[in-house]
Amino acid sequence: MDRVPEEFHDPVHHQALAFDYFAEAYIAFFHGADIFDEQDKALEARYGGFICPLCRSDLIFLQAKKNERVVNDLEEQKERLSRVKIEFEQLHSSAVGFMPSLRAWA
Repeated sequence: MDRVPEEFHDPVHHQALAFDYFAEAYIAFFHGADIFDEQDKALEARYGGFICPLCRSDLIFLQAKKNERVVNDLEEQKERLSRVKIEFEQLHSSAVGFMPSLRAWA
């Protein structure tokens, strides 16, 4: 369980969490438990919120992390585009002085 990261997409990680959950639930079952609150709470403490019925991992937390990463990447791309546009305008305006035919591109 220590090797499973907080954010993952690999099916093997889902399987590892599912195996751990069901192994613990199986032990509790042999001790007479029909409801596995302790196992649920352990995963909720690790991930919090809604948990996947297969591996019991937190789907909302994982999706929020992915969304955060995508938004950050989008912001970086917008900043890069802005810098490239400025550089293009500077290059274009300096080139127009050398080649007046480029004014049509302005």
